Amino acid sequence: MDEEIYAGYDLQGGDEWLEFHTHRQLEIYQFIAGCCYFQIGSQFYELEPGDILLIDGMRLHKAFVKDEGEVYRRHVVHFTRESIQPLLASLDASQLLELFKEGQGSLYRMTKSSDKEIVAEKMRALAELTQLDSSYTFHEQQVKLQIVDLLMTLDRMDHQSIVEVSARQEEPLLRVQEIAYYLTQHYQEKLDLDKIASGVNLSKSYVSHLFREVTGMTVINFLMKYRLLQARYHLMMSDDLSIQEIALANGFESNAHFSRYFKQSVGVTPSQFRKANR
Repeated sequence: MDEEIYAGYDLQGGDEWLEFHTHRQLEIYQFIAGCCYFQIGSQFYELEPGDILLIDGMRLHKAFVKDEGEVYRRHVVHFTRESIQPLLASLDASQLLELFKEGQGSLYRMTKSSDKEIVAEKMRALAELTQLDSSYTFHEQQVKLQIVDLLMTLDRMDHQSIVEVSARQEEPLLRVQEIAYYLTQHYQEKLDLDKIASGVNLSKSYVSHLFREVTGMTVINFLMKYRLLQARYHLMMSDDLSIQEIALANGFESNAHFSRYFKQSVGVTPSQFRKANR
């Protein structure tokens, strides 16, 4: 079985999914229950049960889950472009990968409740299939066929466009989106709450209260986590940059500050992380 393919059905809770993260695989995500905002890049979505997100895993993304008495539940499928590209090419269907738009991802809000159930059933079948004995001769091919079938199903279903969904977002979420966008565009600079509030033309107290209310974290905590993720990417991908250059390029005050924060957050030093991920 291709280790780059993963399918999980009716996943519940799970703190590891609630941190900012990236991964090589593309992701099909269906929200089932709970109270959840989802961030892809600087875009925020307030999800409704049945909503489907198509995510390029290399884009920073995170679920913000509020505890309002209902468990956070979702279905998830991960796979690499390379794992299904040959099959798509043989079916003259390579354009299906265009569903995973670079940048802010794609949100599918189905107009028919029956379509939500169809997608959920296909994701259940796929998750069960990945758990079967992989020594079966055609097991891997069958899994990939199921993924392609799921993509074809999504492609032909009626759904509200991402523009239509975003246009109806309430003002608080739009303001948080503006703040997050500002942070992702200016994270390399020296920032404090005063400068951030000025940059988005809002009061400091409003920015601080609203951002924490929606995301569950402070503006500065969000900024530092974003800087950390960018630095991790550069440690893995940029052999020509020194650790100090990476620290300064991603908004950290100094190499010492970066190393201390990195060790506290990741559990290893930047040099140890770089060595382990080469």
